[in-house]
Amino acid sequence: MKKQTKTAALLILCILLISCEKTQELAKENYLKCKTPSIESFSKALSAAVSQHKELRSFIKKEAEKQFDNDNDVFYPFVKDKVVLGDKVFRDYILEHISENELQRIESEHPLLNISVPDWEWLGAFSINTWATDNDSILVGYATPSSIHPVFQNGVLFDNIESGVFPELPILIVKDNERMTITTSSTKATEAQYSFSDEAFNPALNTKVSAITDYYEMNTNPGSEWYDAETFRTKFPEAVAAWEEYGKDPYQAQRNLVYYNMRKGDTKGALNPKVLESILAIKLNKTDVMDDGDIDSRLRDHTYKTAISPTDTTSLIDAIWNSGLLEIKIVASMVKDDGSTQILAEKAISVHAKELFNITKIQRNFYHGTWVSKRKYVYIGRYVDLVPKWYYLEKPIVLNHWSPETGSSIVNVHVYEVDGTKEETVSTKIKKQKGVDLGIKMAGLFDISFNSNAPVEEVTYTYTIKHGSDELYSTEVYYHDYIIKDYADNKYKLKTYNTGVFEFIMVPIVD
Repeated sequence: MKKQTKTAALLILCILLISCEKTQELAKENYLKCKTPSIESFSKALSAAVSQHKELRSFIKKEAEKQFDNDNDVFYPFVKDKVVLGDKVFRDYILEHISENELQRIESEHPLLNISVPDWEWLGAFSINTWATDNDSILVGYATPSSIHPVFQNGVLFDNIESGVFPELPILIVKDNERMTITTSSTKATEAQYSFSDEAFNPALNTKVSAITDYYEMNTNPGSEWYDAETFRTKFPEAVAAWEEYGKDPYQAQRNLVYYNMRKGDTKGALNPKVLESILAIKLNKTDVMDDGDIDSRLRDHTYKTAISPTDTTSLIDAIWNSGLLEIKIVASMVKDDGSTQILAEKAISVHAKELFNITKIQRNFYHGTWVSKRKYVYIGRYVDLVPKWYYLEKPIVLNHWSPETGSSIVNVHVYEVDGTKEETVSTKIKKQKGVDLGIKMAGLFDISFNSNAPVEEVTYTYTIKHGSDELYSTEVYYHDYIIKDYADNKYKLKTYNTGVFEFIMVPIVD
């Protein structure tokens, strides 16, 4: 009894010594002072065996991939007598580097002995999925009660690894399998019998618990084209007056009042040169533009926090995005009476994707603690969980003055998400319509006629854009379109325009 107590005390002292030393040389010095525990002897022998035998590395990978306990584990009692090559079984490879008596001692002291092959792909480190067994550079470590874990290479102490460090080299982890339990102990005549410590580890139930997945549900508000009436009246009184004059009348144009101060029944008006169209809000319905490395905004591969689930949703949302920006370029043009093209706006909006998309839920994977890491919640933002939302610009895009009576009554709007550096020439078809005609001018007023059914023509327009930019397509703004479409619950519903993947709201203002 005293001998066992002294042995235990010595082992604890050795572990404490190792855990306190940070350098490789001190770690080796402390290791040499310790009486070798059986799991360390096995790890050392295994490291020599896997370094020297490709077929053993391949065997271990193949067995681990079976995931007999829903994890990448190779349970020694189940494989020790399995043939690896020819008539040579797994146990024979260990016996090349350890005595029969020592191996029997290990098997007796660790009836749940296990070899784990990590999958740390989500941390950018070694993964069984990418393990090339042709390479003989491989480490073997074993679990200790401390935060320091000895690691061997080809039978020699290579280094100590602290918890939270994830090697890029292939590594095997030796420890007792906590997913298995002994149902019947071994005797001289019979082998021990085993079962799962919990049925959740039984692959027959198709439950993978190495990463328990659930979802962190988010409260989202996608916004809308409904605008608070009181605020809108203050900012856009002319548009509100036009709504109050013409409402939903399909045979009138709300812009008649804004542009020419013409009310119902009027046939004469004078152009207000201070009227400017402005793009108030945008909405992007396409997620695959977030693909240009760290330049564009995009979801990170993952983010994680240790031990507990966060309560600060704002920080979590910020964490799942990278710091890049999307550059949305809007080109607005009009065809003049002489056939030339007038650019009304060619402006870019630099905006983070989190301003354009809400995330409805974040995938949350729970990883149990291992010998190199604490338990972790790993959060993954998925594009499938993104929903577009309206983004009201801090500074609206204001177009140059549009004079429908001297050109087309259509504004063509083309949109890109800008990537790349090299410019290229782009040709596209834009539309032209003569929907507003001036007549005789008397007393400062023109006879003005409107024809929303005037024929629409197409002309070719050429301009430059950066090569590699994402096409967000085009649409048209017609002079006769509604500005305000409806009113309810003290809100105005504004007219929206859609290219198919990009939406915007345009409202005239008087400068």
